[in-house]
Amino acid sequence: MKKLGITISIIGILLHMNTCFIQSETKFGFNILLLVFSSIPYISSLLILRNKKSEVIGALAPLLPIITDSIAYYSVFISPTSSTAPLALIFIPLWNLIVFMPVGIITGLIIQNSKRKKTLTKSRKEDFR
Repeated sequence: MKKLGITISIIGILLHMNTCFIQSETKFGFNILLLVFSSIPYISSLLILRNKKSEVIGALAPLLPIITDSIAYYSVFISPTSSTAPLALIFIPLWNLIVFMPVGIITGLIIQNSKRKKTLTKSRKEDFR
């Protein structure tokens, strides 16, 4: 799980580096701010992965953000359908921070707690034998 979380986070950061430095034609200062703002979910999941007890949370936290970022990248640079498509580059990172990353963290917490309960019940059953 840890390798999966690290891989997703690195791909997400590289996607945003590509967006900010290769695809973009705007000023350099705005690109740095956009890169930092867009990379927060991935950097924070790498920080979560440092704790061995929360590997599931760290792996699931960047999962939905990488999906939404990939869709936004596709809709802006590969197949733009309207002139307002680049607005996704600003609003998708906001949605990632407010909605999608917390959903991944909550899902990881639920899975992690259910695993703990299963191991506790197994150990209690073995103690009674």
